[in-house]
Parts: sequence; structure tokens; C-alpha cells
Amino acid sequence: MTGSLACDRSHGDTVTQMKNTECIKQGRHHLKPWYFSPHPEELTTLPIRYLRKFCLQYGHSLKGLQRHLTKCDLQHPPGNEIYHKGTSSFSEINGWKKKSYSQNLCLLAKGFLDHKTLYYDTDSFLFYVMTEYDCNGFHIVGYSLRKRILQKTTTWPAS
Repeated sequence: MTGSLACDRSHGDTVTQMKNTECIKQGRHHLKPWYFSPHPEELTTLPIRYLRKFCLQYGHSLKGLQRHLTKCDLQHPPGNEIYHKGTSSFSEINGWKKKSYSQNLCLLAKGFLDHKTLYYDTDSFLFYVMTEYDCNGFHIVGYSLRKRILQKTTTWPAS
């Protein structure tokens, strides 16, 4: 088996899925993931996955990436910049409002964290993305997340 259906029982009773990405190209960086990441099946056969630098969407080819860059106007993480000093900044991203970005961030991280389990259910989380800025724009350095505290108001019907 290959791609997202492949698995290996090398950790005792724990089923560990085989790495399904050889290389991710993001801007000038080539990333070599260490672990399986549950990307869509059509991406698992590609030798290189092209990751769009700002919106974190995956592309099939360099030509497709370049075409996307002419249309995509995102130049930094979506959300609110909550800290800025020098060339470093932190942005807060609501996983419910920016679902696609949050999911893609988690899928990228899954390639480097063996036991990461959050990738699609991002609604109840706030993501804090650290970036460095240079003449080519913002570059993701890392991120963290925390569970949002949902405050609900309940109104009881008058009797």
C-alpha cells in the first residue's frame, strides 16, 4: 500500500502510518517531513508538494503555485497581529473563522509531530503563529494553539 492508506506496525500494538511525503517546498525552503500526514489522496503520489507561503494551501506543481501567487493577496497570516517587535510578530487566528488556514497549518505540523491528532477539527481553537519579516514578506517560524473558551448565554422562557 502507498500514500494515506499505508501503515506499519513498528511500535508494538500502535498502528503507525508510513510517511507519505518526501519533500514540501515552501518559498525557498525544502522541508523533509518525518511522519505521516493525512493529506488528500491525490497529493500522496507527488514527489514534491508545493506549499503556498501565506495561505498554506498545497499545490501539485510549481506552475500552479506561480499561477496561484498572482491571484492570492494574502501576505501574512490571517487574523489579528497581537505582538510585533523588530522583525518578529505573532498573529492570533480563530480556527473557526479561518478553518482552511488552520487545517493546513495542522497538516503541515503533523509531518513533524508523530502524535499530533488535531488536523481537521479546528473550530474550538485559537492559533498563535509566529512569523519573521524580511524583504520577501512574512515567514512562519512556529505556532502554538489553545482551546477557546466559549461563552454562551442561555435565556429561559418566561413562565
